[in-house]
Amino acid sequence: MRCSRSSSELRPVGEQEPTYVQSRQRSEYVAHFSSGATIQVELGRRRRYPGLAGPAPHTHLCYRHIIDQRPHASRILDIGCGSGVGLRCLLQATHARLTGLDSDGRAVAFAREYVPEVEVIHADAETCRVQSNGCVGVVVDVLGLVAEPVKFLRGIASHVNHLESIFLVEPEANRESKLIAPARRAFSPQMLMAILVRAGFVVDRIDLLSCGMYCVAAHATRDPASDLLKEAEQAYALHQSQMVIELCQSIRTSGNPTIRAEAALLEAKLRFDLEQRGRAIALLSDARALIPYDARPIAGLARLALVTGNHDRAMCLAEQAASVDSAEFSVLCTLALVYANEQHGRSMLAWRAASVLAPDDDLVAQMAFASAFIEGRRSEGKALVQWQSQYPGGGVSHLNDYAGLAGLVAAARRKYLTVSDLAVSLQAMQPQPQTDRARTPLTRHRA
Repeated sequence: MRCSRSSSELRPVGEQEPTYVQSRQRSEYVAHFSSGATIQVELGRRRRYPGLAGPAPHTHLCYRHIIDQRPHASRILDIGCGSGVGLRCLLQATHARLTGLDSDGRAVAFAREYVPEVEVIHADAETCRVQSNGCVGVVVDVLGLVAEPVKFLRGIASHVNHLESIFLVEPEANRESKLIAPARRAFSPQMLMAILVRAGFVVDRIDLLSCGMYCVAAHATRDPASDLLKEAEQAYALHQSQMVIELCQSIRTSGNPTIRAEAALLEAKLRFDLEQRGRAIALLSDARALIPYDARPIAGLARLALVTGNHDRAMCLAEQAASVDSAEFSVLCTLALVYANEQHGRSMLAWRAASVLAPDDDLVAQMAFASAFIEGRRSEGKALVQWQSQYPGGGVSHLNDYAGLAGLVAAARRKYLTVSDLAVSLQAMQPQPQTDRARTPLTRHRA
């Protein structure tokens, strides 16, 4: 049975609108409910509270769109439900049992008052086990706040029994607009598709909503190759080269071309590390044929051309990759590397755009600063550094997710360090260890 209701049969919702009193800090308020409960809330990018304007995006249209898709479910789990605004929308329009889940205690307390008819659980989505039959997961404006999106979604898939489908909603990536902490990543639709595939889902449809958010509907895959891909990625992290190759070869029999493409990209990354460039080119070409709408294989071929000294070929491929997806992180980094030798101004713009899409990556922030420094735009470089300082300690380096990218960026940084006054400035930025330890052929045993 469908879980949505027509507008004439909305479920009644009690009047639970809070009133707010501002605290000493401009961003802090105390919410007062009719029940007598008072809850301190803070305006910020992480979540929006009803009746308060803040930097977090409006999500009403996102939930309305999900409702309009009429998902089949006996239960809907709102993962990262925040203040409960989305739960209120779902409550008014669905027959399904609703459950909210959030790791922030104040947000949970607020949601329980705001939507008392709904169960709200205070727990980490990656570790909380939810027992259910026929569950649909809703993840709205959450993925860009976590350090490791694939790990986050895999945790949800493994801890929610019978998770049949998921609706993932994220703001449209804009390389011109800076993210506001704690938002860490901005995604193109191709990137969202890739993340879901790696996490064990099959994408059904993608919609760009009028509010500037992408809504991706996907269902859980039953293809055993998805588990093999997860094992192969774990083996890569453990430097088990032969295991990676064997698992990726096993995945080639899968009937799902997107999983085969992810396996080809992973093995190509390993072959690049091992300096087996001919095999890496073949694998990237295979991935390009399997997912022609994805820029990552083309950008990988551009980096291989750059390593082999074919600069014209590298530039042609990098610009072609940008025409496929101009908001893909690895594409922008590749463009920056290709432009670095001849077109410093364009290199700086590419580094800056990459830093906009992943502001928690310390090494990319350093490259953006260094390229601005070389262009004589030091004030702009300092502004980038100040903005990146919103992310103390940085985050997980995103460079290691792509074939050869970490090594090329680390080499470019070493080149910048030969300029004495720039070296002092870069060292003052206190780079994080994980971003300096780029993977090179020396870090692995040859297969």
